[in-house]
Amino acid sequence: MSLAEAASEPFIGLTREEYPDYYDYLAIIFSKVKQKTAGGGGARHFSAVMSAVEAGSGVAIATDFGYSFGNRLKFLHLTPEPKPISVGIAGTKGRLSAAAEKFWQCAKEAASNK
Repeated sequence: MSLAEAASEPFIGLTREEYPDYYDYLAIIFSKVKQKTAGGGGARHFSAVMSAVEAGSGVAIATDFGYSFGNRLKFLHLTPEPKPISVGIAGTKGRLSAAAEKFWQCAKEAASNK
């Protein structure tokens, strides 16, 4: 799906009040499209965004979570594909707990496989 096609659909996003950075990211994604996205609603949680999309209320920008949403949603790649965003892990200073250390190692492994 092209960026212009996506922008012409009602757009379901997170609430601007709670996730202002999300809207900055959307502005970057759609900066080259003259037609701006039409508001289709705001949700407080990502699962609510996906439920609204599943109900046919609009489209959303999302990572393909096919494993958690099964075949309830159809994920389309945008063209041109947006630049990936950086994701980080934050923790307290000092030693990590065994669980946090395991998470860190798994995250590093997943990132290196991309």
